[in-house]
Amino acid sequence: MSNRVGVGNYQYKLLEDWGQLHDLGKDLKNSAVVSGVACDSKGQVYVAVRNLPYPEILSGAILVFNRDGKFLKSIGEDLFTTPHLLHINSNDEIYYTDATDHTVHKISPSGEILMTLGGYKIEPGERPIDRFKTISAPGEPFNRPTKVVEYKTGELFVSDGYGQNRIHKLTSTGEVIVSWGETGKGPGQFELPHSLNVDKQGRVYVLDRPNNRCQIFNSSGEYLEEWKDIVDNNGKILNSGEEGPNDIIFDEDDVIHISSGFGQVSLMTLRGDRIGDWIPGPSHGMWIDDRGDLYLAMLSNHERLRKYVRI
Repeated sequence: MSNRVGVGNYQYKLLEDWGQLHDLGKDLKNSAVVSGVACDSKGQVYVAVRNLPYPEILSGAILVFNRDGKFLKSIGEDLFTTPHLLHINSNDEIYYTDATDHTVHKISPSGEILMTLGGYKIEPGERPIDRFKTISAPGEPFNRPTKVVEYKTGELFVSDGYGQNRIHKLTSTGEVIVSWGETGKGPGQFELPHSLNVDKQGRVYVLDRPNNRCQIFNSSGEYLEEWKDIVDNNGKILNSGEEGPNDIIFDEDDVIHISSGFGQVSLMTLRGDRIGDWIPGPSHGMWIDDRGDLYLAMLSNHERLRKYVRI
């Protein structure tokens, strides 16, 4: 049996048991899961780890590995409640959303907090997750945000999220420029904007997971088009909203890669033409490093991170 996987020119080999796990995640299948991943310009891999059992436990960290999978350090242990997806900018600064305490954080590679946006008072509750109920005013950032991306101009785009169906465009310091979106299935509406990304022309691609689609907007939030049926389940209806598209990234050739809870990775052009699909298994977050190697955060099935080397 061939150990090659992928589609078309995008062929990979899975590196078995990549990564030496820190004490926080030694038995990752039972004690923690990986929710997000991103790489810096040095090839270091930043892995968002969420502790289990969730939501009885609300904690985690970012584990840092070198390209070969050697553990380097852990940062942010006292910062996280429910770490979601990661993004790293051209200065190797790390952005992440916390989907329980309604925050967006920017941190340095050493773990220094550079900026915190959002975050609300913790109220009494029987479980830790029940204590995070004080949120922003309707339509304002944030209510359980899912991903933040820094555009080349320094502006921030945030998908927001589990608690409200909005997209926010912010200045580099977090001031709201424009927000758009509401609950629904129509153009410009969402049932869960789970991830987003921005192409070189400033178009904003938003994954609406339960509706199994990607909607595209200009940088001011004006609706342009949508791509339906991102996850191709051979014409069958997905069993649940969690099987829909989870994360979206662009490679150096502007090919779009979309991971899904169904287990499919889809490759598409900027025009929306489908290049092909392959099925590594249910994945939550993804990243492509400077060598074209692919990393998948396998949260849905309680696996850890997978690394696929491009061949």
